[in-house]
Amino acid sequence: MIILAIYNLTVAPSNGHSSLEKYLYNAREGKYSVGERGEELVYKENFNLPTFAKDNASFFWECAESYTSKLENSYRKIEFSLPHELSIKENIEIAKRLGEKLFKDEYVYSLSIHNKRNVDDTLNNIHCHIMFNEKVLDGVERSEETFFKRYNNINPERGGSRKVEKWRQFEGLYEIRQTWERVCNEKLKEKGIELIDCRSLKARRIEALQNGDYLKADFLDREPININGKLLRKDRETLTLDEKQEVERFELAIKVAKLKEKEYRIKIKNYAEENAKAKEEFINKVREEFGITSKEVVQTSDFVVENKLETPKEIFDNAVEMEALKVDLTKKLNKIDYNSQPDKLREIVMQQLTKGEYAKKLDRYNKLKDFKELVYDKNFKEYEEEFESLNTYLRTFETSYMQDKILAKERYIRDKYMERREEIVEELHLLRNNSYQLKYIDDVTPNELFLYIKEIQSNLKDLFIQKEVIDKQVEEQKAIADYEKIKLDICQKLSQNKYLEIKELAVEYEARYFKTKEELERKKLDPTSYEYRVNMNVLKEYEKDYRKYKGTIDRFEIKHDIKELVEEAIKESREKLKELRQQQDDIHGRIKLNSDKLKIMKEYRKEINNEFWEIKTLKDKLEDSNDPLDRFKNSVAILVAKDKLISQKGKIEFSYEALEEKAKDLLSKGQWKKINDRLDEIDRTINQEFLYEQDKLLIEKEELIKKLSNLNTDNFKEKVKVKVEEMLEKNSKKSKEIDKLLNIVNTVELDLTSPKNLSPDKKEELVTDIRKNITDLFDLKNDLTEKIKIKEKECDIKEIKKEILNQHTNGVYGKLCEEKEEIIPRMEGLRKINQHDHATSMETKLKHINEKLRNFEIEFIIPSETIMLRLEKPQKELAVLKDQEKHVKDKLKVLLKQYSLLKEMEGFEMTRRNESSTFMSILNRLKKSKGNSQGTGGYFHAKVIRDDEDRDRD
Repeated sequence: MIILAIYNLTVAPSNGHSSLEKYLYNAREGKYSVGERGEELVYKENFNLPTFAKDNASFFWECAESYTSKLENSYRKIEFSLPHELSIKENIEIAKRLGEKLFKDEYVYSLSIHNKRNVDDTLNNIHCHIMFNEKVLDGVERSEETFFKRYNNINPERGGSRKVEKWRQFEGLYEIRQTWERVCNEKLKEKGIELIDCRSLKARRIEALQNGDYLKADFLDREPININGKLLRKDRETLTLDEKQEVERFELAIKVAKLKEKEYRIKIKNYAEENAKAKEEFINKVREEFGITSKEVVQTSDFVVENKLETPKEIFDNAVEMEALKVDLTKKLNKIDYNSQPDKLREIVMQQLTKGEYAKKLDRYNKLKDFKELVYDKNFKEYEEEFESLNTYLRTFETSYMQDKILAKERYIRDKYMERREEIVEELHLLRNNSYQLKYIDDVTPNELFLYIKEIQSNLKDLFIQKEVIDKQVEEQKAIADYEKIKLDICQKLSQNKYLEIKELAVEYEARYFKTKEELERKKLDPTSYEYRVNMNVLKEYEKDYRKYKGTIDRFEIKHDIKELVEEAIKESREKLKELRQQQDDIHGRIKLNSDKLKIMKEYRKEINNEFWEIKTLKDKLEDSNDPLDRFKNSVAILVAKDKLISQKGKIEFSYEALEEKAKDLLSKGQWKKINDRLDEIDRTINQEFLYEQDKLLIEKEELIKKLSNLNTDNFKEKVKVKVEEMLEKNSKKSKEIDKLLNIVNTVELDLTSPKNLSPDKKEELVTDIRKNITDLFDLKNDLTEKIKIKEKECDIKEIKKEILNQHTNGVYGKLCEEKEEIIPRMEGLRKINQHDHATSMETKLKHINEKLRNFEIEFIIPSETIMLRLEKPQKELAVLKDQEKHVKDKLKVLLKQYSLLKEMEGFEMTRRNESSTFMSILNRLKKSKGNSQGTGGYFHAKVIRDDEDRDRD
């Protein structure tokens, strides 16, 4: 049985490499067709080439390179080992099947298979190269130039083919890895050969532990066998120290794997006994590592051995930690993708090669260059020398030697990124398939969740206190471990406090020397002039004094071996600093983890959490209070919260058709609803218009139907289907959450009759307070509504653009907008009364105005950053105002419910005659307000007024 089943597959973007060169290399065409390389080609084939490149794959990849931005990928490559146990014909078969499974007839791809002897000359290294373009074929014929353009969502035939994002996400990478595993294993199973596994050794080891297969887990407990193939092809003598260590690590990993395989083959014959021994060894090792002495629980961050987690809280805690880790890894993955972009990668390389010097000098050079363009040459003379010096420095990086060095560094960093990327993808896949999913939150009661959130908040509070302490300690220790400070203290002590005085004199004369030298160079004096000779004498004196004091310092430091004394003194301080920094990192990490956990929990059940906290607080107050008025008010508040929950549940949509429409609108960013609304409007008004208007509407209708058809592609339908399923699942979950809360509410014993027992004076006082509070809150609500309207206008992007353009054009843009707003209704009015000539004249005027407005918008392009900056403050203020308005409305609901219940209660005389005209006016306005039936307690207002009217009639 072969244990070391081959699995070696990598996926990588083009990263600025030539797609044509890559194709020629894979297909062994052009300069790669001769010699040993040419003989290595076993098979090649191209698939789904568009019409413009039919039977000419090299032309397609040349076009991909020419018409694709350098910041985007012109291709993505898949490289994988083929099983050497299979024949070449069988390997060609499974490689082609992988391409068919992944790309069908939807993507252009080129497949090449190479076969050569391995490094140790024992086996054939047969492998496959697939390169594919990420643009999906949609059946629209396009020229080579149009094909690679940006996709046009409304009119696909006018733009390029659509680029599919999934190939740059870890889901796409895992689809490739898993598809290859399935395709390859079908053939291997048929041949009776050990199957391959696309998962990492770590993932397979964890699975083995969870299945109780400790023997297999021990076999998989080793370093993976992987290396950049280019290192193996290089001469050992030319390898750098890091590269040699990488090759040695690779060779050691092979030796360890072979030894483990041999040991596993022997032990597996007596599996039961050997597996029991392996289990005991593993548990003892974990106990020793984590300092566990008892046999209660042995658990690591990746798995649990013995006594699996049982309580929902423990399960949920583990799930949230996994979710937090998933968020962190996704951020790291996005950062790697961002840093892998050609421009960013070059920036990182230059930063590392020059320790940040290149970026500073490039920035200074660009500033001087811009300044030079703004001023006359005579004003730039003082900067000319610096400018030339910077130019010379930057040109050194354009030499072939430096370019080769930069490209080598880029390749090294890119390879490291790809290795880390694959590791993260593996970890994310493991996390996505772990047994602790967030679905276990359904097993946690709201009360448990509430207490758990409080526990995390308490932990965070303690951690922030610890953070403050450790940060202070680190800063203090940094000051203690400061090399220069320690050096100065030692030197001052040995020199009887003369060292600092001499050093300051050296610094002073050095500064005088360079200042005098710069002034002399700037004046450009005649060397024979008297002034020049005087300045040179002063310069020599400064240099002489500087050398004297600097020499004294150097001799002193050498005599007393200051460097060794400082190193010895600083060693202990640095050890202490290292220890403190480790503690600091640990506390910061725990803060981040707990913060992520808290954020995930609040986002997952945000709305329900708020409702739960509100109900729990009211319930606690009700149970703890003996005051009849407090009990009544809290009972009413719970009753209103219950009504709100019932209302929320009633609004949850389960109709597939309704959710489908909503999903279409969301996925089309509002276009779907906008088009359908306009079509409905046309159908309603078309028969009421004049004939020439009807023709225009029919043309518009055809265009809208076409847009709708272009939107409603098969891919769009599939996305809608997925979105609807997500919405149904989410709505079902929300409905269950509300049911849980309603169950809590239904267990509360409400006290809605206690005001009956109040004295007449207290009753009157209660009613007066409620009326006053309703009046005050009503006024406050109106005030907030007005403020929100003003603030919403400030947040209107069109208004912001209009304001900015108005400033740029000294008010002309604003006047044109006003004129346009006046013309449109007048023009429509003229058409309705059949004044076509006047309407046409106005239409011509409107075109001229629109043209002027467009010219201004082109001339004064407003950066999105400017708009976002303008929006930042008003949006925050708007959010605060809306929260305040919601809070006021909620209070108003409770007060109106109290008022309604008291009206029906025995002993309360509350007729219309007793109410002030102002209060009755408020009730009437609330009755007429939008959404009165449910939204703001309108049911209660209406009932109160009807009761009053009935009593008046009586």
